[in-house]
Amino acid sequence: MTISKELFLGKELNDGSYPVLIRITHQGKVKRISTSVRCRKKDWDASRNCIASSDRHFKLKNETVEALFRRIAGQIQKDIDRHIYDNLEAMISPFKKFKSSKNETMESSSAEMTFVDLIDRKIEATVSLNTRRGYESFKRYFSTHFDKGPLCTEISQAFANKFLETMEKSYSGKDAMRNLIVSKFKTLVNFGKECGVISSNVKINLPKYRFTTKDRNLNTEEVYYIFSAFNKAISKDRNLKKTRTMALALFILDMAFQGLAPVDLAMLKVGSLNYKTLYSIEKNPKKYISDPKYKEEYDRKFESIESVIINTVRKKTGQPVNIVSALAPISSILEPLTKKKKKDDYLISCIDKSKNYSPTQRQNKLANFFNNMAKNLNEALDDYYEEHNLGHRERISYYFARHAFCNCVDSLDVPRNLIQSMVGHKNTVLETSYLRSVSHWEQAMVSRNFFNLFI
Repeated sequence: MTISKELFLGKELNDGSYPVLIRITHQGKVKRISTSVRCRKKDWDASRNCIASSDRHFKLKNETVEALFRRIAGQIQKDIDRHIYDNLEAMISPFKKFKSSKNETMESSSAEMTFVDLIDRKIEATVSLNTRRGYESFKRYFSTHFDKGPLCTEISQAFANKFLETMEKSYSGKDAMRNLIVSKFKTLVNFGKECGVISSNVKINLPKYRFTTKDRNLNTEEVYYIFSAFNKAISKDRNLKKTRTMALALFILDMAFQGLAPVDLAMLKVGSLNYKTLYSIEKNPKKYISDPKYKEEYDRKFESIESVIINTVRKKTGQPVNIVSALAPISSILEPLTKKKKKDDYLISCIDKSKNYSPTQRQNKLANFFNNMAKNLNEALDDYYEEHNLGHRERISYYFARHAFCNCVDSLDVPRNLIQSMVGHKNTVLETSYLRSVSHWEQAMVSRNFFNLFI
């Protein structure tokens, strides 16, 4: 669930202004609540979701909207806390009332439900396309080795042991796949218990195959080697023509954009990059720059950072965000990526905008692209490590960029709540509503200090 303020451009009022609304989004559904406040389009600050100072009553209007915003957010949080158990019962009730083709309830027909049937139910109950694909892959693996599997009423530790033995043979030495398969099996058993088709008394113990925190961690020294390998590669390949140079460049670009998920990075378009000079004090820096009388005061008071701001949406939460990076350290990457491209062209050339891909085709296209890039990234780093006698190095993927950014920024003693807000670790109404957003200047400062570690 997300709650935000917006200028509703779908309804222009008689005086040319537009209503300011509170927008609540939950599971793809949108509810808008009127605030009685209105403003002109040119007076709306879209980056901050508030009325700009160009509106002479901006303070009063913003306070009015903010007061209602907090009341709504607080009420939602209160209702969630008060009715959590009632809501949980309502959430699982559709499974209890599910009617089969023979007009029987799910509970009464559970004696005939196989484990594969349970997987199908989980797929039907899943909204996310990626999660569905994960369960479909698990179903193909399970069906290959166990056909329809045992009846849900016969699920036991003995079957789990047999499943583990088969899985170990299939994926010996492949921790990531073992992690995926075991986690899906655990989730499905718990799902069966929630639906009432597996007895709550059944206890299944499985080993904890998972990525621990250290598995995806890259410390400051390791990130320094990535920068060094990139600097050496780009000195001979400034246009990023070689795949290995591009692979290193994309990893650094991903860190600059605070560890975007690869799919979010791939969906960026040239037009989504906004170049802007940010100032430490938000007055009117143009006045200080243009008027010689204020030159000395400007030099004393103001600090500026040339920055690039991207407007994107977090894939997991659907939350729109503005991410800010210092421009100078990544200009050598952005210039060849944007050269001779139009605003609606993708920044990274891995998707053909002229083709209509199905969701699965698009996902496969992106997966293949980043798998190939990860292969080249590791080969480039292997060569660098071997050349400098740096010893063993773990394999990395583009998902490491997020951890690398957080670890390095944390080493600069940046407050944890600021890092959390920047990378999008928000999952409750309270966090979304009451924690202040990070300003562009704060992000630019963090970005500049991050790059200063390596440049």
